[in-house]
Amino acid sequence: MHNPSLKELYSPDGIDRLKQHLAEADGMICHNVKFDAEWLLEMGFELPPKIYCTLIGEYVLSKGRRREMSLKHTAQRRKTKSFKKSDLVDDLFKKGVGFESMPLDDVIEYGIADVKTCGEIYLSQQKDFAKEDNASLLKVLDFMNEMLLFLCEIEMNGVKIDQKA
Repeated sequence: MHNPSLKELYSPDGIDRLKQHLAEADGMICHNVKFDAEWLLEMGFELPPKIYCTLIGEYVLSKGRRREMSLKHTAQRRKTKSFKKSDLVDDLFKKGVGFESMPLDDVIEYGIADVKTCGEIYLSQQKDFAKEDNASLLKVLDFMNEMLLFLCEIEMNGVKIDQKA
């Protein structure tokens, strides 16, 4: 049986559905959301009003301790029920194969695992931020998540420097 790739099943209505879902969303939760936000903005999508990055959340909760912050390592540390399915795509990436040419079933399984893992990390972080000794970190977390969109803008458009000043 032939397992179609994303490229074979591409449909323009998927873009409209994504735009609609983003427009209806109150927020967006991603791990390393700067990457996703920049891609969405570059493609002409509007972002939900609230952005939360689980990578930033993990960084803030680490309180200066050096640790691996990838989605995979964060999920392992937080003992999430779902785990990133890197094994489904790593060999293909090494061979130069992009998501658009991978078997659709693998891409879907990989994507679902990422979404579930990220959601579980978010819920785990919310429990940690609710602890009394982490209450002061909430302002830092909110500021960093807000600042994220400004950083996206800088990376996408550059920064003008007044050389005369």
